[in-house]
Amino acid sequence: MFLEKLQKQPEGVKKIIIWSAVAVVGIGLFFIYFKNFKKNLEKFNMPVLPKIGLPKMPEIPEIPEEFKTEIKKLGEELKNATGTKTE
Repeated sequence: MFLEKLQKQPEGVKKIIIWSAVAVVGIGLFFIYFKNFKKNLEKFNMPVLPKIGLPKMPEIPEIPEEFKTEIKKLGEELKNATGTKTE
């Protein structure tokens, strides 16, 4: 019988057989689950959600060059005062 042959096998062979069986059963269950999930998803009627009008965001103006240079100067002053590197 199959069970008697299996019992006579070394421990390593038994582990390979059992993990192979677990993998085959697991893959089979995954496919059954996926098939049923797909079927149930097709049955599910999602109500159409109304479109909502989102307000338009105001445009952010470009930073003037004088502010950019002022920020760079402040960064340099901070770098010189603390002795640290700023970016």
